[in-house]
Formats: sequence, structure tokens, C-alpha cells
Amino acid sequence: MEDIGARLGVSSYTRSIRRIGVGTYTEDRMVSCDQILNGKLSSDKHIVDISEMLSHIKPITLGPDHEKLIKDGTVIDIELPNTKGDVVMKNTDNKIIGIGNVANNRIKPKRLINFQQ
Repeated sequence: MEDIGARLGVSSYTRSIRRIGVGTYTEDRMVSCDQILNGKLSSDKHIVDISEMLSHIKPITLGPDHEKLIKDGTVIDIELPNTKGDVVMKNTDNKIIGIGNVANNRIKPKRLINFQQ
């Protein structure tokens, strides 16, 4: 809310706020703090798989050599025609490695995910 006030050139404050959506998730899929604290959740309905959460971001598959470099935090040169911005990086087993950002055929890791086996 402060950023809206700043853009309008006025002071602002928030007394209450209600989230009605985040990305592709609408209010009907959200749960309240009370539901969490009271254990009123079913894991099959309320736990969302990471692949579904990231389905709106373009996926790319990295080979083993690029996967290792990305996991080490290295920015890599890679041919990705017509690709720019955020991408979901997957390995050859189709497992998500993390989120990267592509610019000028270079991919920079933004957020890596370490799933312990």
C-alpha cells in the first residue's frame, strides 16, 4: 500500500488487507491462518506440487554438465533462441533444479532447489 501512496504523492497506511490471488492461484484455493493452526487441512487438497506452482514459467532442460555448473552458481552460455526472462530449470530426469533468468543466451541461477534423495 505504501508504494501506491508514494506513486500518488500522498501518505497511506493499511488497516487490513485481503489477498485474493497470487499468480495463477485464486482465493478459493487459499487457506486461512486459522485453518492451518487448527489442523483443518487435507494434504491432498491443500499441498500443491512445485511443478504445478511453477507451471506458468517456461521450462528448459539442462544436460548433466550444465546442471552441475548451475548448481555451483555459475552463469552459463546456452543456446536458447526466443527465450528471455525467468525459466524453470529441469534436469534430464525432468526434476526441477530451480529458477533461472535468461538474457542474451546466458542463464543465471536465481533460486536453486535441493531435494535430498
